[in-house]
Amino acid sequence: FTLVEMGAGTGQVAADLCAYFEQHYPQLFANLHYRIIEQAPALKIRQQQTLESWRDRLSLSWNSWAEIADHSLIGCCFPMN
Repeated sequence: FTLVEMGAGTGQVAADLCAYFEQHYPQLFANLHYRIIEQAPALKIRQQQTLESWRDRLSLSWNSWAEIADHSLIGCCFPMN
């Protein structure tokens, strides 16, 4: 299952979602691929710092839309403000 967060700010929502899924839905968490679409280099660095502790337990990546093949996602995309 893939979650794509567009504009993840500091990465705190991603961290909170991962913690929730790991605790309450471990099977989902074990199969989760979390992708972040971020255009701001400074925010990408901040997100990577915030999510550092998850990188060894979760499939986590930063992508552009161009890097995601059409019809390749099984999951959901959500924008953050």
